[in-house]
Amino acid sequence: MRIASLVVLCLALAACKKSPQPTVPRIPDSNIAPGGGTFESPESVMFHTVYRYSGHTGPALAFYGPEMEKRGAQRAGDGFADDNIVHTGGIGKDSQASPKDPMRPGVYLYAMETPDATLIDIWENVPRAP
Repeated sequence: MRIASLVVLCLALAACKKSPQPTVPRIPDSNIAPGGGTFESPESVMFHTVYRYSGHTGPALAFYGPEMEKRGAQRAGDGFADDNIVHTGGIGKDSQASPKDPMRPGVYLYAMETPDATLIDIWENVPRAP
């Protein structure tokens, strides 16, 4: 009976598809700030994360630069954007983003320095496994 239960459990776990996870790294010395969320569609998951970083905008952009370049995102002012994310609005809860093609990965990052901290607004589209 134990072997049958173990076999059923293994088959159930193998049948489960792993849910997409965000892949953009978190900058050291930061905390998650309010304003983000997860938006799911049948094709992908759009992750919206906002970090409060204790440093300045320059070091934050230097930290994310190599990662964004690997993903094909180009520097645009105080952030990075690739050609698959359409972003509107400001930062945090005042912004919106959507993928042009949900089956392709995409990333948008914007850093804004405030008197208290640097806010880093990240939108990342992660396609679901077929």
